[in-house]
Amino acid sequence: IETAFSLPRVRAVLRRESSVRWRLDLPGIRGAIASADEIYVSLRTQCDSAEMHISGIFAADHLYTGLPWEIGLKRFELFLQSEESLVFTLVPLAESRPVYLEYPPVFEKGAACGLQLEGVYPVMSTFLRPEREE
Repeated sequence: IETAFSLPRVRAVLRRESSVRWRLDLPGIRGAIASADEIYVSLRTQCDSAEMHISGIFAADHLYTGLPWEIGLKRFELFLQSEESLVFTLVPLAESRPVYLEYPPVFEKGAACGLQLEGVYPVMSTFLRPEREE
């Protein structure tokens, strides 16, 4: 069996705009989404909760678990035709909050509020069919 395909490369730049707002620029995401079966953004959050917006429209949210936030972008393909940025708004997690966390975040000055980009991963699917014996 021979298959040949290449995964699109996606460049990503995460920058902090304020103490609770971050922007993830994805130049060229339009072409990458069209040529991949899915593209995942993986983020590490250090906050109580987070919201993602595309072109000012609420698109997804996340509650802190200590595990990466994986976001599949294919479902937002129409929104990403006119916008190549995702905007994240974080709600800080107070250290004094009485909640059990299996994976506690790093607290600075009594609160946790941060975002880290782990990566952007395109995914391709290949289906193999067995050859029929005649």
